[in-house]
Amino acid sequence: MAAERIINVKEDNVECDIDDHLIHIRLRDKDRKSGTKRYGGFPWEIKKENLKHFPVIFDFDEKYRFLGLTILK
Repeated sequence: MAAERIINVKEDNVECDIDDHLIHIRLRDKDRKSGTKRYGGFPWEIKKENLKHFPVIFDFDEKYRFLGLTILK
């Protein structure tokens, strides 16, 4: 059985972990207080008025199959 391959890339304040099943991108905010909570959720779980805070563009085809993702910084 082959070992699972995990890649980690760090540039400026952006860190990206990639493995066979997941791509995790995180912004390392030095100004963020360490005691503040961190949340996560699917796009449909976030209220519509709060989505404007997430500069994300989804790429998809005419059958709405996921093709890619662009994150604006």
